[in-house]
Amino acid sequence: MQTITNNTEEVIYGMLTESTGTHFLDSGGSDGRAWQRNAKKTLEDFKNEPEAYFEGGEYPDVSKSTFWLLVNNLQYDADLTAAYYKFDEARPNDSYYETIEAWLDKLGVPGEGGDFYGPARFGFNTYNWSDMWLGDQTLQGTSFGLGETHYLILQVHGGADVRGGYTSPKVFELIEGLDGFIMAGEDASFRCSAEGCSNNLSMRGYYEIELDAEEGGGYFKDLEEVKACPCGGSWIN
Repeated sequence: MQTITNNTEEVIYGMLTESTGTHFLDSGGSDGRAWQRNAKKTLEDFKNEPEAYFEGGEYPDVSKSTFWLLVNNLQYDADLTAAYYKFDEARPNDSYYETIEAWLDKLGVPGEGGDFYGPARFGFNTYNWSDMWLGDQTLQGTSFGLGETHYLILQVHGGADVRGGYTSPKVFELIEGLDGFIMAGEDASFRCSAEGCSNNLSMRGYYEIELDAEEGGGYFKDLEEVKACPCGGSWIN
């Protein structure tokens, strides 16, 4: 039986640290899986981290904190989560995918189709959005509408191999809808670390980059070109 709490931050922290198992054939080694690394952190550690990271150096990279991405855009729904697990427990031989689909059928949620603003379900895995998604962990979920509210039944990938290693599902309200959630996962902004410098960098995915600077500003499609501020400072969130 799943433990139900109403605290969104605690639920997300629990998902990020939930053991999704190990396998000797995957690439996680002894302790390299996301859930194992996360388990070394407290909730306060996550809350003290920036929302986004810019790594300079020879191979520049950008990532967004999955913790903050989820906390800022989702509101945990304990009642719907409890209803899902009651349904799931009656089907012990089915996978989460099978019980999620059957549960949404029971709720009367239409099949996939329509747009982000309608009630129809929309299933996704952010691994398939590699050019745009900046989150530092893969997410798998299905959004759906009930009445005027839109929800997401979510699993976080905690394992090494993206084909497996997902947490148990939880249901959240999408605060700004699915489109707002997706945009939040694709957008990042940074300021220069140098004292007195007002330059800024904003991104939409990995290839839509805008540098707002008095000198050398403009649009770019390669992080290599903007891996440091024109003044020599580092990019920080």
